Amino acid sequence: MSTIFPKLTGSEFDAMVDRGAFDCIEGKKVELIRGELRFMNPAGPIHDDHIDYLTRWSHNSATQTIANIRVQCGFVCDDNRPEPDILWLLPRRYGRTRPTAQEVMLLIEVSDSSLSSDLQLKADI
Repeated sequence: MSTIFPKLTGSEFDAMVDRGAFDCIEGKKVELIRGELRFMNPAGPIHDDHIDYLTRWSHNSATQTIANIRVQCGFVCDDNRPEPDILWLLPRRYGRTRPTAQEVMLLIEVSDSSLSSDLQLKADI
Protein backbone atom coordinates (compact mmCIF):
# COMPACT_ATOMS: atom_id res chain seq x y z
CA MET A 1 0.00 0.00 0.00
CA SER A 2 1.48 3.36 -0.97
CA THR A 3 1.20 6.53 1.05
CA ILE A 4 0.02 9.66 -0.72
CA PHE A 5 1.50 12.84 0.68
CA PRO A 6 -0.35 16.14 0.38
CA LYS A 7 1.16 18.78 -1.89
CA LEU A 8 3.25 21.40 -0.11
CA THR A 9 2.77 25.12 -0.54
CA GLY A 10 5.65 27.47 -1.08
CA SER A 11 5.23 28.97 2.39
CA GLU A 12 5.23 25.48 3.98
CA PHE A 13 8.44 24.66 2.09
CA ASP A 14 10.01 27.96 3.17
CA ALA A 15 9.14 27.20 6.80
CA MET A 16 10.75 23.76 6.49
CA VAL A 17 13.93 25.33 5.10
CA ASP A 18 13.97 27.95 7.87
CA ARG A 19 13.66 25.21 10.50
CA GLY A 20 16.49 23.15 9.01
CA ALA A 21 14.35 20.25 7.79
CA PHE A 22 16.80 19.46 4.99
CA ASP A 23 20.08 19.96 6.85
CA CYS A 24 20.55 16.20 7.16
CA ILE A 25 20.79 15.63 3.40
CA GLU A 26 24.17 17.20 2.79
CA GLY A 27 25.34 17.24 -0.81
CA LYS A 28 21.86 17.23 -2.34
CA LYS A 29 19.68 20.11 -3.46
CA VAL A 30 15.97 20.23 -2.72
CA GLU A 31 13.44 22.01 -4.88
CA LEU A 32 9.71 22.38 -4.55
CA ILE A 33 8.12 21.78 -7.94
CA ARG A 34 4.34 21.64 -8.25
CA GLY A 35 3.92 20.89 -4.58
CA GLU A 36 6.40 18.01 -4.52
CA LEU A 37 9.90 17.84 -3.10
CA ARG A 38 12.54 17.01 -5.69
CA PHE A 39 15.91 15.83 -4.41
CA MET A 40 18.84 16.15 -6.80
CA ASN A 41 22.11 14.32 -6.67
CA PRO A 42 25.36 16.28 -6.52
CA ALA A 43 26.57 17.45 -9.92
CA GLY A 44 29.22 15.56 -11.85
CA PRO A 45 32.36 17.03 -13.43
CA ILE A 46 30.77 17.83 -16.81
CA HIS A 47 27.87 19.67 -15.17
CA ASP A 48 30.30 21.55 -12.90
CA ASP A 49 32.43 22.53 -15.91
CA HIS A 50 29.41 23.96 -17.73
CA ILE A 51 28.33 25.88 -14.63
CA ASP A 52 31.85 27.26 -14.21
CA TYR A 53 31.93 28.38 -17.86
CA LEU A 54 28.46 29.97 -17.68
CA THR A 55 29.26 31.71 -14.41
CA ARG A 56 32.39 33.30 -15.91
CA TRP A 57 30.46 34.21 -19.08
CA SER A 58 27.70 35.80 -16.99
CA HIS A 59 30.07 37.89 -14.90
CA ASN A 60 31.99 38.98 -18.00
CA SER A 61 28.75 39.89 -19.82
CA ALA A 62 26.88 41.80 -17.13
CA THR A 63 28.09 44.43 -14.70
CA GLN A 64 26.51 44.77 -11.26
CA THR A 65 24.36 47.61 -12.57
CA ILE A 66 22.89 45.34 -15.26
CA ALA A 67 22.21 42.14 -13.31
CA ASN A 68 22.81 40.32 -10.05
CA ILE A 69 24.26 36.92 -11.01
CA ARG A 70 23.39 34.00 -8.75
CA VAL A 71 24.61 30.43 -9.11
CA GLN A 72 22.48 27.48 -7.99
CA CYS A 73 20.19 29.60 -5.83
CA GLY A 74 16.44 29.45 -5.56
CA PHE A 75 13.69 31.90 -6.34
CA VAL A 76 9.97 32.18 -5.73
CA CYS A 77 7.67 31.30 -8.61
CA ASP A 78 4.14 31.06 -7.20
CA ASP A 79 4.23 27.95 -4.96
CA ASN A 80 7.34 26.58 -6.69
CA ARG A 81 10.88 26.94 -5.37
CA PRO A 82 13.18 25.95 -8.25
CA GLU A 83 16.96 26.27 -7.95
CA PRO A 84 18.29 26.80 -11.46
CA ASP A 85 21.99 26.73 -12.21
CA ILE A 86 22.36 30.40 -13.21
CA LEU A 87 20.04 33.33 -12.55
CA TRP A 88 20.38 36.88 -13.84
CA LEU A 89 18.28 39.01 -11.52
CA LEU A 90 17.32 42.65 -11.43
CA PRO A 91 20.25 44.44 -9.79
CA ARG A 92 19.62 44.84 -6.06
CA ARG A 93 20.46 43.17 -2.76
CA TYR A 94 17.99 40.47 -1.79
CA GLY A 95 18.98 40.14 1.85
CA ARG A 96 16.33 38.19 3.71
CA THR A 97 14.02 37.63 0.75
CA ARG A 98 14.22 35.26 -2.16
CA PRO A 99 13.97 36.82 -5.59
CA THR A 100 10.66 36.39 -7.38
CA ALA A 101 9.94 35.29 -10.93
CA GLN A 102 9.27 38.92 -11.85
CA GLU A 103 12.87 39.78 -10.94
CA VAL A 104 14.42 37.04 -13.12
CA MET A 105 15.96 38.41 -16.30
CA LEU A 106 17.63 35.18 -17.47
CA LEU A 107 17.47 31.65 -16.12
CA ILE A 108 19.84 28.89 -17.21
CA GLU A 109 19.39 25.23 -16.28
CA VAL A 110 22.18 22.85 -17.28
CA SER A 111 20.64 19.44 -17.82
CA ASP A 112 21.93 16.03 -18.67
CA SER A 113 20.34 13.18 -16.72
CA SER A 114 17.41 15.46 -15.73
CA LEU A 115 16.79 16.81 -19.25
CA SER A 116 13.40 15.18 -19.87
CA SER A 117 11.88 16.26 -16.55
CA ASP A 118 13.41 19.73 -16.84
CA LEU A 119 11.88 20.18 -20.30
CA GLN A 120 8.48 19.09 -19.02
CA LEU A 121 8.07 20.24 -15.42
CA LYS A 122 10.44 23.15 -15.10
CA ALA A 123 9.89 24.61 -18.56
CA ASP A 124 6.18 25.04 -17.77
CA ILE A 125 7.01 26.93 -14.58
